[in-house]
Amino acid sequence: MLERISELDIKLLRYINGFSTESYDIFWLYVTNTFTWIPLFLFLLYFIYTRFEKNEVVAILVSAFIVLSMTVLLTEFIKELVMRVRPNNNFEVSRYLNVLKQPSDYSFLSGHASNAMAVSTLIFFFLRDKTKWAFLLFLWPLLFSFSRIYMCVHYPSDIIAGLLMGFIFGYATYRFTYINFIRDF
Repeated sequence: MLERISELDIKLLRYINGFSTESYDIFWLYVTNTFTWIPLFLFLLYFIYTRFEKNEVVAILVSAFIVLSMTVLLTEFIKELVMRVRPNNNFEVSRYLNVLKQPSDYSFLSGHASNAMAVSTLIFFFLRDKTKWAFLLFLWPLLFSFSRIYMCVHYPSDIIAGLLMGFIFGYATYRFTYINFIRDF
């Protein structure tokens, strides 16, 4: 079963990487850069600040910090436990790919995917009653995560596992924060 998943992972990675062109490479290098998303973070901070009471803003920001910290720590723990070599560092895989980045740590599971999804999920649930456009927040982790496959630094299963973990952590943190700190305000 694991061997079949690994084969599918490599096939999907090669398929996605097959679309690689110089103009696409520039776009996806931009998307994969965390600093690219600073305007989004600033907009969300402004939006939260203008739509919630001061004590709610504090609770939301603290919960975002907590969920981000939890996903970073757990992701690093899982990477060290699983020790899956990244596709860019696996010669049997990378020799067929256009590798754009060369990180040397482990691959499973994607920290970019889990962190982005956790924060997006948390913020989505807080904002869903404030704007009908809250669902657009999920474009960020999807684009950000896809860029990691395109760069050949993650297998698709790394991304899927990261997105799933991020969603679970984001939702659980939202429920905890809402029930214990916001519902009664």
